Amino acid sequence: MKNIKNSRFLFSITGLLAIIVSWQSILMLKLVEPILLPYPEKVFFELIQFFTTKSFWLDLLNTTSAWIVGLIGGIVLGVSIGLLLALNEKIWFIFEPIVEFLRSLPSIVLVPLISLFLGVGINSKISCVIIVVAVTIISTIGISIRGINITYKRLQTAWKLSLIDKLRHIYLPEIASHLLVAIKASIPLALIVAVASDMLIATDNGIGKIITDSMAVFDTKKMYAAIIVVGFLGYISAKLSTFIENSFIHWKGK
Repeated sequence: MKNIKNSRFLFSITGLLAIIVSWQSILMLKLVEPILLPYPEKVFFELIQFFTTKSFWLDLLNTTSAWIVGLIGGIVLGVSIGLLLALNEKIWFIFEPIVEFLRSLPSIVLVPLISLFLGVGINSKISCVIIVVAVTIISTIGISIRGINITYKRLQTAWKLSLIDKLRHIYLPEIASHLLVAIKASIPLALIVAVASDMLIATDNGIGKIITDSMAVFDTKKMYAAIIVVGFLGYISAKLSTFIENSFIHWKGK
């Protein structure tokens, strides 16, 4: 196992070095202008500069706060509303078209709409993330509950189970695995929405704002450095998703 981990680490380092060498070679061969693709050492220096400035940490805190708070809020809201709607078949049939319509929309298009009502700032960004995550969770819960075996539904009627007992013994065990998959998918989705909100809403802070501001003045080395930061956050989200999958989705790989 240790050898496998070491091999993976070496492959990862090799891949990273290959990207840097290719990047440097493209510039040395003058295939791309440095204004469009700055030298890697300049981007790395800009990245180091980020960590020495207070404004960067405020930007990072703003984006990660919108991501994490929005993700947690969306999960809580989605589970609550999802159960409320899906436990009653008639209510679910009324709201299902609305839920599926919102779920099918590209998440980014909701950003300007929400900013019209809530204005600019962290509240709008958190709200965008909450709505996108909540809709994903609601849809998953609705589909899961509607797909429960008819035999279980007949048993709960025959046994005259209370709502709490239905949730505990039938609904929650049936939807748990589907819910965890939805949460796993929502982690990177929430990050995408948080960064997109930075870029589309005229906020004072955020990693996405660094990207758009740098692009506007052709400060490409700063723009690439900010993109690397977003990529690192994405890497964290991927690892978190994998952790959830390996820890709780017990049937994975079986």
